[in-house]
Amino acid sequence: MRNTFILAILLAASKLSAATYSLEPSHTTLGFKATHMVVSSFTGKFEKFAGSFSFDDATSTLKSVSVTVDLASINTENKTRDDHARGKDFFLVEQFPTAFFVAKDPVVVAKGKTVSVPGTFTLHGVTKPFVLDVTYNGTSAGAGGKVHASYTITGVIMRSEFGLTWNKNLDRGGVMLADDIHLTISGDAPQVK
Repeated sequence: MRNTFILAILLAASKLSAATYSLEPSHTTLGFKATHMVVSSFTGKFEKFAGSFSFDDATSTLKSVSVTVDLASINTENKTRDDHARGKDFFLVEQFPTAFFVAKDPVVVAKGKTVSVPGTFTLHGVTKPFVLDVTYNGTSAGAGGKVHASYTITGVIMRSEFGLTWNKNLDRGGVMLADDIHLTISGDAPQVK
């Protein structure tokens, strides 16, 4: 009976210490890198996105991760390329304006260590299992004493798995755009509650 009571107290304390954090473009960069023309690459980012996650500092448990990306906000510093990405050959933003990642299961993280966070990713109307590698960099107090959780997140999207198969063959062999797109999300998220 005593052990049950202690366990109930620990669980209650754990629930109290869990906090929700908000991913915001003002604190985070959502970037990507793609290989093109076999020997070169370009980088870009999405200017508009939103998301949140729950983190329990007492148990170092991360859960309820969700990120939604406004695909029309792509920015590779090349208007022609960005307009192409928004169109029918790629995102088709008029029909599929957002992409989103969701992970519900709790994952224990450790400061400075990278852990895999399994979830699902939806892009171009296709939903598939997807894994993001998350490095937790710690928490700190920002302006006004608000707590921020810092992180670096990486992942690889295979375009063809989501029906994004546009390409062009090059005269000397190879294709215009590689299938794998490398994501990097870094920054800090303020605590919202």
